Amino acid sequence: MGKFLTKLTSLAIAALLATTAMSKSFSVTDDTPIDPAVATDAGEQQAAMDRLKQRAIHAWVQQHYKDRYQSLRALLTPEIEESFITQWKKEKSETNQLKLEIDIDEDRIRQWVKLSELKTKQVELLSPILVVDSRVPNLMIRPSENANRIKSNLISAALLQLMESQFRRLGMSLSGPSTEMTLTDDIPNSTIEIRNIAQPLAQLSKNALLWVKLTPTAGGHIQSQWYFYNLNHQRVVLSRTFSTTPSADWKTIDAIKEDLRPPASRFGKEIEDLVSGGKLVSSSSQLVIQNMKLFRDLSGYRALKQLGWEFKKLDFLADSLLKEVSQDGARFEILSSKPPEDLARSIEAYDFPGFKLKLVQVDSSTLVMRYLR
Repeated sequence: MGKFLTKLTSLAIAALLATTAMSKSFSVTDDTPIDPAVATDAGEQQAAMDRLKQRAIHAWVQQHYKDRYQSLRALLTPEIEESFITQWKKEKSETNQLKLEIDIDEDRIRQWVKLSELKTKQVELLSPILVVDSRVPNLMIRPSENANRIKSNLISAALLQLMESQFRRLGMSLSGPSTEMTLTDDIPNSTIEIRNIAQPLAQLSKNALLWVKLTPTAGGHIQSQWYFYNLNHQRVVLSRTFSTTPSADWKTIDAIKEDLRPPASRFGKEIEDLVSGGKLVSSSSQLVIQNMKLFRDLSGYRALKQLGWEFKKLDFLADSLLKEVSQDGARFEILSSKPPEDLARSIEAYDFPGFKLKLVQVDSSTLVMRYLR
């Protein structure tokens, strides 16, 4: 019965944290009185309202992010600004000026800032190479041959051109292996195998790997297996398998590109989603919070709700998800680009309003911290 109640309570708290948002109201007035000649012009009215909405958003961002405002300002678009506004209404003005009462979703802005800066950081940090393993008859190429043949083999050349375009959109430069790189012919699966590739590539300033393997299957199909590795964290961040039916004989690079463009685009889109979610250079850790006494009274629930809000504000967390609650505290799954030891120090040093999180212990996958008021 106790476990059942704990699960119900966990679900209730998770729902509460997911649906509770912090918003702030702004009253914004246009600088110039409305010209009576255009007061009834719908286009002029809309332009004036859009100006005021933009001013409210920019004022909030400038107030909260100060010296980072100029770089964030360049990323704001009318569509993004509009998404931060939960509701608005016109107010009467005695000076014949347009006045709006605007409610801004502060949590949404903070999350956008965090992901925008993480995206910039990710594309600057990752330098990927492409490795192709083709078992297609007459178009075979082994990974160990890529350094010398990636541009002369039609399949690997087609994949390089397709994925160069995909990565260029994300601000990353994809290249083939150089002759200084030594590659085995097997897809790296274990941590040791990934580490054996990561260490020599790191000396050549390469820290990400896209591995594509193509194999003929029954019925004239081609199966392609796609793996993208973050070699800094020595892990696979994305893997997918697609089936392609060649529409013509693969005798030209254009014919191959046409058939491989759909899986290349789908895989590229998923990498873009990882970048947008701040997860490409992030790794997962468990954060256990002790001493919260959640079931003693309502103060425990309020503390947990506040904790969820505060985690959203932390620039060094890409995401946090409540996984479990207990009598003594809670467990979160958190994503961050920082190693666990650095992450623990950052959380412990952060000035939370009204409470502190003190480090108890940390290992390669779990942080245990004590909640103190």
